[in-house]
Amino acid sequence: MENTNQKLCQSCAMPLEKPEDFGTEAGGVPSEDYCVHCRKDGKFEMPDCTMKQMIDFCAPYCAEMGVYPDVETARADMLGYFPRMKRWAKKNAVLLISYKLAEGACAEAFLLAAEKTNNEVLSKKKGFISWKMLADGDAWVDLVTWETMDDAMAAAQDDGGPNPVTEAFCSFLDHGSLKHQILSVAKSF
Repeated sequence: MENTNQKLCQSCAMPLEKPEDFGTEAGGVPSEDYCVHCRKDGKFEMPDCTMKQMIDFCAPYCAEMGVYPDVETARADMLGYFPRMKRWAKKNAVLLISYKLAEGACAEAFLLAAEKTNNEVLSKKKGFISWKMLADGDAWVDLVTWETMDDAMAAAQDDGGPNPVTEAFCSFLDHGSLKHQILSVAKSF
């Protein structure tokens, strides 16, 4: 959906085509960047909304309007370009984790455990955006994107207590090879 020639709301990606599509800044001045649904009098209509919540809110509308064939396609595409939008661009952080699998671990079973961990644990944490798992031979790197540095740090430090889903996932890891670092997103292209 992202069209660099079309002006889009920098919060929800609604096309800004007519004067009535634009929100307002303080004093009622038309906003240059945000739509009528997102910005009023210089404040966001949903100030505590996370990027993921905005995507979850907008994806069904975009699918219903025929912009995307279905909600999941909309959500996946939005996860690709929302982080570059003005409201969300400055806040992202990436938890970079490198590791090897434990000796004898099956990569296919590991990926199933990772998917279950994503669906039942990680994706429910505050500020979670996405998790990409990269592999080259026996070297693995995970890129877990968060809305803010605070969200990434909280997730990295949260052991969550005993959880059979995360314990199953962790059983595949060679813990001696595990390294992690949290990086701020300097720029997205």
